[in-house]
Amino acid sequence: MFIVFDVLPLALALCFFGRSVSLDVSAVSVSLSLSKKEKFSECVFVCVCASGGQAKSIKKCTTHTSARLDDGGVMAAPSGTTATGAAAATDPDVTDGLDVTIVSHQDQGHIVYLIETTVGVLGESYQAPHRYSDFVALAAHVTALTNVDIPLPPKRFMGNKTAAVIEERKRALEGMLQTLARHPILRHDMAVRQFLLPTLVSDHLADENMRGVSLFFRSNPNWLRQQDTPLVGWRVAKEFVLVQTQGYATQDSQGPKYLAWRCLTPLGLVFRTPTFTQTRVGGHPHVEAGALASALKYLAGISHPFIAPAIFGGIHEASGLNAVVVRNLYPKGSIRDHVCKNKNPQESFVKKYCCTKYKPFDERRTKLYGRQILEAISFCHAKNIPLGHIHSGNIMVVSDQLVHLTDIETGILGISGFYDGHVKQLKKVNTLERRDVYCFGHVLFEMVFGRPLGQLTLDEALPSGPHKEILELLLSPRGVRSLPTVSQLLAMPYFKDVNLGAVERGSFKLSARVRDALASAQTSAHQVLREQQAQLMARKRQDEQVRDEEKRSRQRDRELSRQVRTNNGSSFSKRGLKKAETNDRSGPLL
Repeated sequence: MFIVFDVLPLALALCFFGRSVSLDVSAVSVSLSLSKKEKFSECVFVCVCASGGQAKSIKKCTTHTSARLDDGGVMAAPSGTTATGAAAATDPDVTDGLDVTIVSHQDQGHIVYLIETTVGVLGESYQAPHRYSDFVALAAHVTALTNVDIPLPPKRFMGNKTAAVIEERKRALEGMLQTLARHPILRHDMAVRQFLLPTLVSDHLADENMRGVSLFFRSNPNWLRQQDTPLVGWRVAKEFVLVQTQGYATQDSQGPKYLAWRCLTPLGLVFRTPTFTQTRVGGHPHVEAGALASALKYLAGISHPFIAPAIFGGIHEASGLNAVVVRNLYPKGSIRDHVCKNKNPQESFVKKYCCTKYKPFDERRTKLYGRQILEAISFCHAKNIPLGHIHSGNIMVVSDQLVHLTDIETGILGISGFYDGHVKQLKKVNTLERRDVYCFGHVLFEMVFGRPLGQLTLDEALPSGPHKEILELLLSPRGVRSLPTVSQLLAMPYFKDVNLGAVERGSFKLSARVRDALASAQTSAHQVLREQQAQLMARKRQDEQVRDEEKRSRQRDRELSRQVRTNNGSSFSKRGLKKAETNDRSGPLL
């Protein structure tokens, strides 16, 4: 809704009583989202400064205290709140990890801590203010969801504003946030993201987002919407809906299916609801919009014994450009579900996989599944399909004898992979094939040991066994410098001796336009990978130069201080010697 500043008190009063106001002017307007339940404790203001009917700038301020207007009539954030431009905001890519520090605090009747979060190794920094009770609520949420005990500094009723207490509490709270931000699973929790990045991830404008999904089902009567499965995945901008076919004469027409909804519109602000999300893709699609619909349609038509078949693939232009793919539901879940002993694949991502007890696969299943995954990767590479998304959550278990690689369209959509944060730091993993082989190494490690590796490379000797040689080849510091190809892996005895039985050859029929689009996507994805690694290397060199300069500066300061002490000592010695000589001449004779 749009509110003119002159009538802002009236608009706030109407909003307080749950009324809706819609006013618009050509000079200045404010879009206000405020529910009766929230009142004035927490609200989101989107300020639009327009001239001649055209928006010039958009600012978003997330406030946890009272909002105010600055001298120019623009909604200003309270002290310590960060306002970011919509054009600069991006989808929070947490595959690189998050770095969190508490930079300052302010006494507003209660202590408010200003948190600064850096998204990824090449990301931007964002700030958010929170009081101690917000930390308590976050810790309670994580503990209730995962049974993981989050340490918090104790609450104090006396002397909680002294400098020593505030500094001690700040260090403890920062340690808690760093634990959450660096955890491979907990950092994907929506509450953690909203706590650290409130200017990027918001629960507001739910009606706008729900409209996108509803419009798809309205324009596609062949699909019956059965159940929303919120937070089943780890991506902010990807949601799943359980659907049923209506009118399709397919082999599994009566079985439940998952509809995956991915918004591709390059929006500046992220507005999230439990069923639909609009955001910027972690990059952009590697296929132009005109050919994207055809590419998704043809990818859905792939027939391969080890690739998950899709029933529908295409785009839907509702509230922007959205990619939609429908696949059969896999009741047994993924490899990660089996490793974590999760029996309900429709649970939320964090609840499913934030576990402490893991179950490895036996050697037979590890070899069999590994061979099938490599066959699927080899087929995609032969057809110029960029992947980059190989991880245990994308490999669905059909039976004890069969797995399916799923979400093969992720690569052409330009979405960051689960292990992209690792790949960017390994300069020798600089081709798409090496990237997929490295990711496969992580999947193999997880199947062998029943737990994720959780780091770039192996840092300890592996126990002896038939898997040792191949894991060291894929994940050791020396191995990642010269990774084998998929063909070389398939020729190794560990996988070559696996009997796949009688399996059909894969088929992928595509038009010349889609063939050219996939070739272009392959080139674009490789270029993006090299650019990201080059940026990271440049950042590391810059950081090293800064550290070297700081080191030289400290050395110069120490030398200068040493010279001052030496000069002062020398001067003092000369004065003392002169005074002693004078006393000797003037003293009495004994």
